[in-house]
Amino acid sequence: VCKLLLHDSVKIGHDDGRMWDEADLVAAMDRIELINYHQVLSHKGIRFWCYNAGHVLGAAMFMIEVGGVRVLYTGDFSRQPDRHLLGA
Repeated sequence: VCKLLLHDSVKIGHDDGRMWDEADLVAAMDRIELINYHQVLSHKGIRFWCYNAGHVLGAAMFMIEVGGVRVLYTGDFSRQPDRHLLGA
């Protein structure tokens, strides 16, 4: 889904205000790493994992832990189940 959305944004963007082009999109696809909900990853002492946000298909909230302090990062979530998604 990400590739389709980014490709579409390249097509509809304006040349003078475009932040990326098709070459940037292709390069970015090689850097995307899929992770599962609740899968804990670590990088340079920072641990993070994601939870289902229950808002849109594939939306996730990220728990980030640094030095024992946890912060939940989310743009939006829903606790109510929908006909196509469970609540968060």
